[in-house]
Amino acid sequence: MQIFESLAEYYQPGTTDQPNPNHDEAKYLANVQRMADTAAKAAPYVHHRLATTVHSGPNDGAIQIEAINNAVANMSDKDLNTLERLLTPLVSSARVTPGVSDSSRAGNPSKKH
Repeated sequence: MQIFESLAEYYQPGTTDQPNPNHDEAKYLANVQRMADTAAKAAPYVHHRLATTVHSGPNDGAIQIEAINNAVANMSDKDLNTLERLLTPLVSSARVTPGVSDSSRAGNPSKKH
């Protein structure tokens, strides 16, 4: 890709104040296109692919988080009511389905870690 970048730079148009004596529009565009093609073909080997992963607990259930469970177990009724009041709007707007495949997800939605 660096070769095509160097060639594109060599053939690129100059400015009005500093024209490029090597300017060749066709060669410039061809090398820019080669740079783009090379980058697209190299991308899978250079960049990691983002895949969808579904996390779930035992038997496809919720993941148990010990610290949160202990904190909630030790909360007063007043604190629990306040927490419920704060979280209810968030939970009702969230679409959480642990362990359930969704065909609209990218990658392999049935893969669980």
